[in-house]
Amino acid sequence: MVRRTSIAAYNEIKASGLLSKRRLEIYEVLYLSGPMTANEVFRALYKNDMGPENAASNSAARFSELRDIGVIQEIRERTCQVTGMNVIEWDVTDQLPIKRIQKVSRKAMKKKLLEKIAGVGGMIDEKWKKPLREIYLMVKEI
Repeated sequence: MVRRTSIAAYNEIKASGLLSKRRLEIYEVLYLSGPMTANEVFRALYKNDMGPENAASNSAARFSELRDIGVIQEIRERTCQVTGMNVIEWDVTDQLPIKRIQKVSRKAMKKKLLEKIAGVGGMIDEKWKKPLREIYLMVKEI
């Protein structure tokens, strides 16, 4: 099987800070040693003194995130060398991230929702204002 990797993409991702620290750790292990399963990556991170609890807890969701931005891909299912189970094998692509993953804080999301609800409140009939006000107060309590 021919790997779809690009030294140019790897160097750009690493030099430009296109990935967060944890995402870059996963990406680098896959780039240098892939294709691998998630637990094989965790084992490699543990060997690099990251610690088993950090490797698993900080890396599990990163695979889906990295896939969603296009820098890694699911190759096939195969038996994992760590667990012996049939799992997904991952590898890098030759692409740069298609977008940065940016989480919105709960507080910021709540503020946006309350603003939108208030905006809608000025555009609706009186009969809908009471239920909308109840929704507004529920969101405010979150």
